[in-house]
Amino acid sequence: MLVVKSMHLSPCVFFLRSIKGVQMSESNLEWDEDALELLGKIPFFVRKAAKRKIEKTAKESGEERVTAELMERIRSERSS
Repeated sequence: MLVVKSMHLSPCVFFLRSIKGVQMSESNLEWDEDALELLGKIPFFVRKAAKRKIEKTAKESGEERVTAELMERIRSERSS
């Protein structure tokens, strides 16, 4: 069952969250639910580019999973 926590999330996040175990991209990385929620808050017109940047950074860091913590770290490094 899918529970809506916020109306700011895009429909694609609901779809991605509902197909657990299925890769959401060509990447080998899995995404935590919290990370998907953060991704859904990124404006749609830059979301795809942001997702690619996040996955690239995660791979370069040796991560196998995208987490909300990783996304926050990337955001803080970008703004400093």
